[in-house]
Order: sequence, then C-alpha cells, then structure tokens
Amino acid sequence: HVGDEEHRAMLEQQAWIGLMDQARADNGSEGLRNWWKNQS
Repeated sequence: HVGDEEHRAMLEQQAWIGLMDQARADNGSEGLRNWWKNQS
C-alpha cells in the first residue's frame, strides 16, 4: 500500500530530525558533527 510506505518514510524522517535536534541540544554544533561522524 503506497500510502503506508509514504507514511513510514515520513515518520522515519521525523525521527531522524529528532535525533539530530537532540544531539545539537546536548552538545551544540560539536555534538552534531560528532553524531554525523558516528552515522557513517
């Protein structure tokens, strides 16, 4: 079902953005940079 796929993709993107915001809130831009490094 296409709608379910789109919905799940949107939720995953929101969760991803939430994780980035959390990293930035915890450690500022330095924490965000480290978080990005850990994703690779």
